[in-house]
Formats: sequence, C-alpha cells, structure tokens
Amino acid sequence: GDETYTASQSGKMIITVKIIDMITSVATERNLYRQGDTALIFVNFVEADFDGRHVDYGAFIDPDDMRVTYDGSQVVELSKKKTGAYTFLTPPVTVGNHQLVINPTKDGYNNRVGFVTVQVSGFFGK
Repeated sequence: GDETYTASQSGKMIITVKIIDMITSVATERNLYRQGDTALIFVNFVEADFDGRHVDYGAFIDPDDMRVTYDGSQVVELSKKKTGAYTFLTPPVTVGNHQLVINPTKDGYNNRVGFVTVQVSGFFGK
C-alpha cells in the first residue's frame, strides 16, 4: 500500500495435500485345494492413512473401476456383497498354481494392486 491506502500486509498459508490409500485385501478360504475344487476368494477395499509409522484403517469403500484377471489373461468380474466387500469363485481348478489379480482405481486415492495365489495339489484324492 501507500499513504492513501492501508499499509500492505503479508501472510502465509500452508496447505498440506494428503493422499489416502485404498488397500486391496485378498484371501482364500483354504491354503491348499485339490484338483476339481472351486476356490472361494474374498476381496476387500479399505481406506488407509499411513503417517510413516503406523496405519489407520478407515471405512470399506468401492473402487470407481477395477480390472480383475484370473490366470494371467482371463478378465473376470467380482460379485459385490456389500460396500467394499466382494467375492470370486474360481472354475474347477487343475493341479498347479492359479492367480487372481485385482487392479482397482478410485479418484483421489493411491490405489494398491491385490493378488492371491490358489495352490492345487495332486497328491491327495477326493
């Protein structure tokens, strides 16, 4: 300012932008399956706030979009049970390892890919 107007004043404002994580949790109902079994897979999406030392988990949330693949290239859909909670039932499995990979996206969130491996043994019969 000058003598005619109010004197100028300076101030500062600090703005912190914090990105919230969306954690993708994936689990199977069992550790080992037999050939021909179907595996029930549980998938959850939860808000999480990392402060560098610990994690504060928040509410269950739904992604805006997600790409889910089974065994590398087969695109599949999850069944929604409630907000942030989904399931997937595999087709009958064969001996070896099978993998479900979930790549979710949600605006304003740091998105984390989730995956699980279904192990199938041929060493025990039905």
